[in-house]
Order: sequence, then structure tokens, then C-alpha cells
Amino acid sequence: MKRVNDCTLNMEEAYRTFARGLQRWELLTQRIDFDLFHIILEQVRQRRIAEQYALELWDLFENPVKFRSRMKGEFEPFMFLAIQKTSMRGTHPDIIS
Repeated sequence: MKRVNDCTLNMEEAYRTFARGLQRWELLTQRIDFDLFHIILEQVRQRRIAEQYALELWDLFENPVKFRSRMKGEFEPFMFLAIQKTSMRGTHPDIIS
């Protein structure tokens, strides 16, 4: 039996994970409109956000690399809330826990 290089397997898994992440990002950009985007930003920042600033970030939303670099440390909380609010993960409002 031929031994498989572990590094090659890890790279293949990394590419698959990256591809799935891009697919999820595309789904987020399709499901989130500007109003929901603005609400998520305000929840991440825990304060009101000017509409002009939200529009600047909205323009970057299509490109995950540019959006992440602009959001800096707020990217992960944004993603968490965005995924929950688009029902891609999390609890459903009809389910009582």
C-alpha cells in the first residue's frame, strides 16, 4: 500500500474549506439586503451607524477580502450575526429553547 503525504491531504482539505467558505459568502450576499446589513453592523458595534458609513461598507460587501480588511476585528462577529440572521445556522424564531 502506498503511503499518502499528509501535507497533500491537508492542502486538499484547505482548498475544499476555502471553496465552501466562498459559496457561503455568495449566499450571504444574496440573502442580505442593505437594511439587514445596516442592522447587523449596528448590533456588532452596539451603537447607531450612520447610513453613509454603512453604504461605504455595503459597497465592499461583495468582495470578502476587502470587506474583511475594512472590518478588521469586527469581521467575525459580523459573520456570526449574518449567518444567524439568514437562517444558515442557529436557532429558528419559532423554536422555544
